[in-house]
Amino acid sequence: MPGKLSAPTDKNVRLTRMSNGIRITLGIVATLVGLVWIGQGLNILPGSSMTGDMKWAYIGGVVALVGLVLLFMGKRKA
Repeated sequence: MPGKLSAPTDKNVRLTRMSNGIRITLGIVATLVGLVWIGQGLNILPGSSMTGDMKWAYIGGVVALVGLVLLFMGKRKA
């Protein structure tokens, strides 16, 4: 029935835990990738075509921020 809340089932709890794990994993990966891109954009990590291009520092900052948000969301609902 619409508007009626049901008790959490075992399946719902498992899906929530799994989606939290996915958020946390994606958050860690995105944060690390974003930090690498920041390092390359700032010419701290040489050896790439992205090295020294500030565009990648900005993109990396956005990706790292998204990763931190995903981490926070995954931890908060755990």
